Amino acid sequence: MPAQFSPQRIDPALIQRFAPKIYLHPYDKNHPDSVENYFTKVFLKKDGVVLATKVDAETLCRYNEEACYLEFASGEFPTAENDFETGAPIVPGDKPHVGTTTAPVYVKTFTYPTHIDIKYIFFHPFQGFQTFRTGILRGFSTKKRNFEWARFGRHEGDWEHITVRLNAADLRLRGVFYGQHGDSVWVEQPPLVDETHPVVLSALNVHASYWTADTFTKDHVLHPPGLLPVGWLKASDTTVSDGLVVYHPPQPLYTAVEWTPYKGSGQQLINLDDNAAAAAWLDFKGRWGPPKLDNTHIDRPPKLPENAENYLFDWAKILRFKIPEKFFYGEGPRSPKEQGWWNAKEP
Repeated sequence: MPAQFSPQRIDPALIQRFAPKIYLHPYDKNHPDSVENYFTKVFLKKDGVVLATKVDAETLCRYNEEACYLEFASGEFPTAENDFETGAPIVPGDKPHVGTTTAPVYVKTFTYPTHIDIKYIFFHPFQGFQTFRTGILRGFSTKKRNFEWARFGRHEGDWEHITVRLNAADLRLRGVFYGQHGDSVWVEQPPLVDETHPVVLSALNVHASYWTADTFTKDHVLHPPGLLPVGWLKASDTTVSDGLVVYHPPQPLYTAVEWTPYKGSGQQLINLDDNAAAAAWLDFKGRWGPPKLDNTHIDRPPKLPENAENYLFDWAKILRFKIPEKFFYGEGPRSPKEQGWWNAKEP
């Protein structure tokens, strides 16, 4: 663990200089947003009972308990039948067929004797359906396919981040920690845009941060059953759209969605250091979303080669106990500060 950081103010120009360029997945309908916009769409609840229909700093201070949580006022969440968009809308960017977002990126800085950490934080009001990769047997070959499967993995509130580490002496980039599902991966030489802006690729629906375009398999959900046509099934994070099957593509569908918060005056970069306006929601001990969103309804997967969706649907219903429990109940997270991000999340 690094030495205790000192509360030294970091030049806003330095924050802007090393801010990331984020590529949101073009099929992702769960967009980033500002905390303030999110508050206009939620109620504050405890044990299923609405305590406040207006959420602001005063509300969070009055009901600052671990058992309290925020929940969409509409009570509706995306489903396979109603896969509506969440978060700030994607709007046309400065290049043809490329979208962008005006959502802010939140920033927290930490100074140490040998280095400076700048934590860039992304907020999505909703994490969408879990993505999977499957191997579909076709004769003597295996066809891989990525797909979303409702309603696995949904939860309201999704905090993500990267941490840019600089040398304290010369302000040279040392590397970047890419946040992924509560862990971080250190990349010493990340891809850069305009020499200083680290590239971040946000995984479809789950929003884990990566530095390259690929599909990254995680949990091995289904081992080879010895039956055609499905050989295996793995949970995955995907930052590419090749061969992807989706329920309802966004409209309009951009070829890419670029999030560049450092452009212009950098007003999309919201510094959380000594930020009185943000203090209430950073200190809120409750959850950003229901503590146990019910995802137990099993939908039929989208159309797959060899009618593999029928096999997966039947398998999931019969052998439900083999599916990791975390896919069935979505837990709203706590704020970055309450999760311990301020206490040197990276080594």
